[in-house]
Amino acid sequence: MKNEKTHFGQGVEGNIHQGDVLEAVFLHLKKTVNDVPFFQCVPFESKPPYGVMHVAEMHPGNGLPFPHFYTEGVLELQVWSAYQGVRPLTDIMNRVSAALTQKSLPCGAGFLTFQVEALCVPTQLMTAQKKWREGKITLLFRFQHKEEEK
Repeated sequence: MKNEKTHFGQGVEGNIHQGDVLEAVFLHLKKTVNDVPFFQCVPFESKPPYGVMHVAEMHPGNGLPFPHFYTEGVLELQVWSAYQGVRPLTDIMNRVSAALTQKSLPCGAGFLTFQVEALCVPTQLMTAQKKWREGKITLLFRFQHKEEEK
């Protein structure tokens, strides 16, 4: 058997999985946007504001050593606000975007960086039973393996 590097929740040689990305984002948002809970699956009877996140795309890295190794993908967050107006929703979306794009997040044997691709607040249907507002944040992310110490 080859001598393979493994890290908690990760594959061989520093590859990351969707769960690693989500865990890093959950932990960061819990500290930085602590008044809005984020879920993968919303608990029954939850009331807005809250958000749901998932990895929409993920392309594994090329396996080359630092600085060439990276994985990239798309993270989508849907955010709900209990208010009919757009401003409370866009305030939350802007705080989340700022929290994820201002610095690198540690993730396993490397770090994640994010770039906002889109912020979208669809027009609310007049027939909607609940007057909640929904918005969507699309972020491009890149996982970069840390430089190995010599």
